[in-house]
Amino acid sequence: MVAAGKKDRERVLVTEFRALCPEVPPGILADWERPDFLIDVGAGTLGIEVAEYIRGQSDGAVMRARGSPIRAREQRHKEIAKRVEFALASQGAQSLHVTLHFVDHPPLSRRDVERVVRAVAALALAHVPDTTYRHTSLDWRVMRRTEAAGVVRSMSVWRMPDERPPSCAHADAAFTSVSSNEIQALINDKAAKASKYSPRCVETWLLIVAAGGPLSSDASLSQEILSHSYTGPFERVYFYQRLERLVHRLTVRS
Repeated sequence: MVAAGKKDRERVLVTEFRALCPEVPPGILADWERPDFLIDVGAGTLGIEVAEYIRGQSDGAVMRARGSPIRAREQRHKEIAKRVEFALASQGAQSLHVTLHFVDHPPLSRRDVERVVRAVAALALAHVPDTTYRHTSLDWRVMRRTEAAGVVRSMSVWRMPDERPPSCAHADAAFTSVSSNEIQALINDKAAKASKYSPRCVETWLLIVAAGGPLSSDASLSQEILSHSYTGPFERVYFYQRLERLVHRLTVRS
């Protein structure tokens, strides 16, 4: 059974895709499980399977069993930012905004997160600007002498003009180009379930979505990737770049 929230999200993505791709036939989009959606096209049923692109979720052309370490790192950064906000608020801080810039680091344990939060909160409280709309920048030379060394590259502390709870944001950077192996891994993963797709389907299309938001969900496709020939059981494979509102039909052969 697919969770309601996941199915609702997939429906939004497919609806956006249909609006941008005139090749999708008209008809009611019916929820299903294998594949994710069905469209009655008169002469039969078209199935649409959805796969979300997340950077780092594959190793070569094989999906990682534990998911993307890049996405896991992003989630840790988000957790650190939220805990910094709580740490500052618990110490009575007001009208502070902190921005964190992380380095590429190994996975963090709970204890690692605690020490980073402790160091960042202490630095923020020690470097509050004297006046509003001012900020203090702390670079790697400062960070390397703290418990945040090896995790946070730099940070900024802003003093905001009115009384408000403290806030903390994080900035990540990543190379966003997609590889052919990553796309093939997604096709292979969905192909392994193709035998369980509804027999009503006269065709099944795979829609790969780079949904944006976290950098691990953003993507750019080179001409080499677009012209590459992929293998799989799907009659068509599309790649939807959501932020750019671009749809690409990829070449696929069985």
